[in-house]
Amino acid sequence: MRGLTPFRKLALSTAISSCLVSGIVSAQIIAEQNFNNLDSTQTQTTDSLTDGNALTNLSAMNLGGPGIGFNTFWYDSRSIGTGPVTVSSDSSDFIGVSSFAGSNSPDVSPSGVAVSTGTEHNFEFNDTDGRIELVFDPVDTAFATGERTLSLDYWINDTGYEADDSLVVSLTDGVNEEVILSLVDTELEASSSADDGTPNWQTLTVNLDQVLAQAELLDLVTLKVSVDTNSSSENIFIDNIKFESTDGPVNAAGTLVINEIDYDQPGTDNAEFIEIKNISNEAIALGAYSLELYNGSNGGLYNTIVLDDAILSAGDYYVVCADASTVDHCDQDVTPDTNLIQNGAPDAIRLVNTTLAETVDQVSYEGSVVDVVEGTGTESFDSNSIPDVGLSRTPDGTDSNDNNADFAFRCSTPGALNSDQSSNCVAPSEVLISAIQGSGIESPLVGETVTVEAIVVGDFQSGGLGSQGDLRGFYLQEESSDWDTDAKTSEGIYVFDGTSPGVDVAVGDKVVVTGTVAEYFGETQINVTSGSVVKQSSGNTVTPTSLLLPATETITNSDGDLIANLEAYEGMLISFPQSLSVTELYQLDRFGELRLAQGGRFFQFTQNSLPSVSGFQTHLEDIARRNVILDDGLSNQNPDPIRYPAPGLTTDNALRMGDTVTGLTGVVRYSRGSGGSGDEGYRIMPTAEPVFVAENARSEAPEVGGTLKVASFNVLNFFNTLDTSAGACYPSFSRGDCRGADNQAEFDRQLEKTVTALSTIGADVYGLLEIENDYTDGPSSAIATLTSALNATETNCSEFGYVDPGARIGSDAIAVGMIYCKDTVELASGSTPSILDDSDLEALGMESRAPLFNGYATNRATLATTFTEKASGESLTIAINHFKSKGDSGLADSETCQNAPGSDLNCDQNDGQGFWNQRRTYAAEALSAWLQTFPTGHSDPDFLVMGDLNGYAMEGPVTALIDRGYTNLVTEFHSAGNAYSYVFDGQAGNLDHGLANASLLTQVNDAQDWHINSDEADGLDYNTDFGRNTSLFDGTVPFRSSDHDPLIIGLNLQSIARGDYDQDGDIDRNDMLLLRQHLNANVEPGHPMDWNDDGRITGLDIRLLILQCSNQHCASSN
Repeated sequence: MRGLTPFRKLALSTAISSCLVSGIVSAQIIAEQNFNNLDSTQTQTTDSLTDGNALTNLSAMNLGGPGIGFNTFWYDSRSIGTGPVTVSSDSSDFIGVSSFAGSNSPDVSPSGVAVSTGTEHNFEFNDTDGRIELVFDPVDTAFATGERTLSLDYWINDTGYEADDSLVVSLTDGVNEEVILSLVDTELEASSSADDGTPNWQTLTVNLDQVLAQAELLDLVTLKVSVDTNSSSENIFIDNIKFESTDGPVNAAGTLVINEIDYDQPGTDNAEFIEIKNISNEAIALGAYSLELYNGSNGGLYNTIVLDDAILSAGDYYVVCADASTVDHCDQDVTPDTNLIQNGAPDAIRLVNTTLAETVDQVSYEGSVVDVVEGTGTESFDSNSIPDVGLSRTPDGTDSNDNNADFAFRCSTPGALNSDQSSNCVAPSEVLISAIQGSGIESPLVGETVTVEAIVVGDFQSGGLGSQGDLRGFYLQEESSDWDTDAKTSEGIYVFDGTSPGVDVAVGDKVVVTGTVAEYFGETQINVTSGSVVKQSSGNTVTPTSLLLPATETITNSDGDLIANLEAYEGMLISFPQSLSVTELYQLDRFGELRLAQGGRFFQFTQNSLPSVSGFQTHLEDIARRNVILDDGLSNQNPDPIRYPAPGLTTDNALRMGDTVTGLTGVVRYSRGSGGSGDEGYRIMPTAEPVFVAENARSEAPEVGGTLKVASFNVLNFFNTLDTSAGACYPSFSRGDCRGADNQAEFDRQLEKTVTALSTIGADVYGLLEIENDYTDGPSSAIATLTSALNATETNCSEFGYVDPGARIGSDAIAVGMIYCKDTVELASGSTPSILDDSDLEALGMESRAPLFNGYATNRATLATTFTEKASGESLTIAINHFKSKGDSGLADSETCQNAPGSDLNCDQNDGQGFWNQRRTYAAEALSAWLQTFPTGHSDPDFLVMGDLNGYAMEGPVTALIDRGYTNLVTEFHSAGNAYSYVFDGQAGNLDHGLANASLLTQVNDAQDWHINSDEADGLDYNTDFGRNTSLFDGTVPFRSSDHDPLIIGLNLQSIARGDYDQDGDIDRNDMLLLRQHLNANVEPGHPMDWNDDGRITGLDIRLLILQCSNQHCASSN
């Protein structure tokens, strides 16, 4: 079930090693890790990492081993880009399990001699070049008694620490996090250990009971150690992590224990049993063991029971009973059916390994039997007047080698977790899953121990046991006969059994599970890591429940997003009879997930509708009801292979948005993406492989006709200055403004794929967006590099050139640009490329609207260039643009946007246009006014506006240009309803536009978006971060060369009679009206509306135009 309380997003990412620890593992120790049994060879990492990566070099990090498992993550706190990377010049970097024995060793003998290598291990943080987080597996402390404590040792090298160095230790339950140790520069220095040949380890000990209570942490906690250093002399070690309890449940034998005895019942003793529990971490064959029963009155052995040759899984129970018809979960029915076990005062039972002739465990009850007792025998005794009670280890599995301390009079629970109740006992009865789920937001039974009997419908166990994935558990569903009548209660539930499950379940198994009800990241679950799982039968079938979208209602997740309310299906096996369309692939490579939509893919609200608060809210409700996440059923991030489409994503076996799947079947889960990251919501964990149908196949480049082809293309932050520690990009000339490739391999891949896409389009002029703003670097600039690469590729053009404005374009790190084919076009004679920025606003009468193009959170400056087509001699001016994005850029936190957004139209008005709509709209108005001044110095009246206006078809920036005489070419030539060039949040729409003014419109042959990018999974692009399989990339095809689709326009430039401003073939009243719009405007010499060439449009120019009219009185021909 979905919890109400929002949680912090924590960096608890994919596990490298995992050994879930729960319950009790050694004397008075809940869980521990001293690293001594883990390999310490070759623990330097050679991974080239980006922020948030796990260290995955198998020779570097330790897989498995005893004690608490742990994961190691690196965060780029120092903005170095990649790291920590061990190379020949930096071979001292060391992160991992260590047995360092050199100078200033942390481990020395009492005499001051460093211990030999391999004798004592610990975890070393050396020159991390960023923040390393050592994240241990969750530890369940709930079943420990007495005062709980956490301790660890730390050793700090005596060296010079700076202000940005730190050591932080914290505890988290996945919701809240509490820092229990924080040392920075001066504190690190003060805590450092002198190199004096003596042991200088310091111990941190905290009272867990106090920390958990004060920080409101749950009993299932995760320990995290964070170290941030940047020098090889800055060396920090940790060791001997221990979760302990003063009265602690202990386990001396460490294998099998006699866990529960019921030897007396009211009336006839016909329900007697002995329960054995496997408290080790490994399965045990019971054929080598036997039970010996002793009569204390004479010390004699009166019965020996040889155990069947069964395999008892770790954490599981084995019940030997007198009569299986009267004892639940009996595994071995022996004779006699009554009076199997003596009634005490005193008596005893011994568990023996007959192969080794060793006593494994022994219990004396109602006193001590000589030589068959641990410590003293129990003072507690069974009752012959109270049913369903006996002697139980309390807590379950406890063994301190003292029978009287370990056993208590408790309710009998054969084959299940021992009870903490001693009265009002009933025979262990199962709780229905519907009662656990409840009809509300959260389970009404959170924190309670429950027993459930149900059918396994989803097998997602860890350790290679899960046949359908790995989610560290499995899903149960009630048999149909056990369903309740409340449609709001789910009949399914997730069972968490950790990374080392004791029982291997399979789909169709009927099992009885006992565990604790919990809400984990919004999902109701039964945690059985300290409970039990008992198989009853196999081969059972459950029919999937039909689930139809749209959902009847929506809810809001903790991120504030609307999602379909599928709470009534949480944990259940379902099937969608409908055809669902792929509507988002953004997280396919990162988390192995995608979004599906009922009723076809989603389009942005303002692509087809005018902005509206009520309309936009209705739109959000509609898409929330109609979409669901399809997960890959794995808990790890960055899967390889990427599951969808089967048998795995490749360039040739690609999934595209708009493809469909019908009959999707799986279990419903509520969670974030793999590792607790990504979107929060209901997701389908498939139990049968989804079969996708390619409804949106890739296409060849569209044929747009005409004699001149123009295209706009977003080149996805094409920087030839790498985003590394050596990067220095405009405007800050630091790495922070480098936005492109992180290394040379990424750049080479990006360059190849970009050139492939451009050459396949085959345009005469390319308007580029998101190219590095380094024009002043001349032949070394990014645009020059791209142009050279095009010229080195076989294309239909013998030589490309680029428009050089002679300066940087605007004040942003990225800029627009133009590349053109010198065979077919040239810069128009007498023209000069021109830049629109804030310096032009005063002349346009718009200075009060600044800033629009310069400074933070503004539009990128516009570049306008007039080209002449060589074949026809005709010219046009192209203006390439990239307006401000819809992101808030800090505006959302302003007091105005928080309290009175209507007073600042740059705030999000919740009408579908996002933030900064006014600034984008003002930029469009300035652009139109600027073009009317013929800024390139050329008088040709044909204007083509292209680029990413960051507004969909019905938003302010686009409609402002339409209101000023421009026509949206994509919607003019094709249906507006299905036009798109970009997908965001699962919704498609046109951000990349081509708009022609009236004089150019009649010369446009066609305009089409080519969907080579927005429909593709970004896992196919040039990036190599997060350990992506580099073989997915294919630079010889154009697909996913960017995140925006290119727009391609075909033109037939024609000579137009002077005065035919609307280019309808005559000069009439309509042309006179167009001229009147520019009355009193100052213009450049030769302007087609300045008939008397005096540099100003006046009434005389109108009279001179009338003389050119095609019809009497300038009557319209149409």
